[in-house]
Amino acid sequence: ALTTSAYNVNSLLAELLQDYSINLQGKKTTVSFTRNATTDTVLLDKVHFTTIITNLLDNAVKYNHKPQRQIHLTSFNPDEKTLARSIPDNGDGMSEKVKKNMFTRFYRDPSLTRSNEPGLGLGLYFVRQSLEAHNWKYEVKTTEGTGTEFLIYMPLHTHHQN
Repeated sequence: ALTTSAYNVNSLLAELLQDYSINLQGKKTTVSFTRNATTDTVLLDKVHFTTIITNLLDNAVKYNHKPQRQIHLTSFNPDEKTLARSIPDNGDGMSEKVKKNMFTRFYRDPSLTRSNEPGLGLGLYFVRQSLEAHNWKYEVKTTEGTGTEFLIYMPLHTHHQN
């Protein structure tokens, strides 16, 4: 079950990225964040939100064999009721088969299994569980060899809502 509170997602994300960047030392990875969203208060479960972002970042690093990895987060308001998060990377991208199975529990990209990358195939399964528990919509755009972009759409929390 979710324990939700109202959070300013831009601040929460900035804090989370600061903590996360400690893991990236020596990994030739740049993570940047552009705040284009003017309204960013969302009801969320902080633990689940952290899990979603951390798992997406972990995958963006793990599934990227380029000499310099780039992850660029952006927040924006596609309309006055929504906060969107875009998390594109310049990683390996996914084949149609991998994209179709990526949220399946214990599924792992066969190319990773061969390269002995550690993992249980649970990260994206948990991401999907958390997104669905929040009733957040999401989409995944990916091109093999070019990278993947995760988009998450979160309803804004307004004080006069019940």
